Amino acid sequence: MFPRRSNVAFPLRHTAGGRPEREAMSETVVPWNRIARRYLIIALSGSLGIVAGTYFLHVTGLDLEIKPDFLVERAGAVVSRVQDVAQDLFRTNRVLNIKTAPRVPSASPAPVAPRSRASSAPPSHSSAPSPGKWAVVQTAETPTYNREGKFLRMLPAGTLVDVVAIRQTREGEMAVCVVYHHGVSVPDVVMRTRDLDIRPGSVCEANPREKNLRVLRAQTLGQIEARKKELVKAAIQKNPYYAEYQRAYEEYRAFCRRAEALTRRRDEATGPDRMAYADQLRAMKGEDSRLKQAFLTAKQRYDDWKKQHASAAPSGGESDPQLAALNRKLAEIENELHTRN
Repeated sequence: MFPRRSNVAFPLRHTAGGRPEREAMSETVVPWNRIARRYLIIALSGSLGIVAGTYFLHVTGLDLEIKPDFLVERAGAVVSRVQDVAQDLFRTNRVLNIKTAPRVPSASPAPVAPRSRASSAPPSHSSAPSPGKWAVVQTAETPTYNREGKFLRMLPAGTLVDVVAIRQTREGEMAVCVVYHHGVSVPDVVMRTRDLDIRPGSVCEANPREKNLRVLRAQTLGQIEARKKELVKAAIQKNPYYAEYQRAYEEYRAFCRRAEALTRRRDEATGPDRMAYADQLRAMKGEDSRLKQAFLTAKQRYDDWKKQHASAAPSGGESDPQLAALNRKLAEIENELHTRN
């Protein structure tokens, strides 16, 4: 509901500097004409309502010993009295010369720019400092969600964020952030705190050199993680039984899905359809045993070769030149960060 307009006038008075200033009047301006009109309308409406209600009761046989002629006479008397009161109010208004003081126009408020979901990022150093925390995404592929828990996208390592709040959930500790990515800021983005390198302050207040170092550190950690995955995958593919094991696994998995679908359809069907689904499931029993045995055999061969050639797997990555260079770069960055702190 909109607020009711005030009846108190605010005339102008001039200060010593010549600037007008509002001053509240102690006198209350009474809108007599408006009151009289409202009074008359209310009385007429009530009288007509009483007449209509009583006439209805009289017609339907519920006579309450009130005659319509008598009621109309009384209603006319009420209306005449209301008219007399209204005329008295009008005459009083003219004699006293009561007028509503003109409203003083207030200064127009400054226009407020519409708030957009994506704005330029990050804010400049000239903005007012605000207490809080900022962070750098330090995991190569960090999942993000909205406040309702819906998945948004994966963020790369090195992305800057302002941490607005930290919440405890069933999935663990989560941070509500403003994400600065590709020149825009996106609010209300939720991610795990363990994927963040959290620091006090805000992105706009952080020391530029420290901010760059922490971004570079997060990106280097992401590169190290990605390189380790590549080495593990290459080592797995060296296993001569890897392709056989992968193929047997996919075939057995597809068979299990098909059997589950047929079982579900059989349970929902009736009559001849139910018998047909049951026949298909019985025919699959022999295939089930064959695919399962092939999968277990391939897995056993794969595991045996992996145990016999365990030394061929990468240990800490020291033998890989690319991974060793990334580790040296990370050590240099962390050493400078430690020196600055």
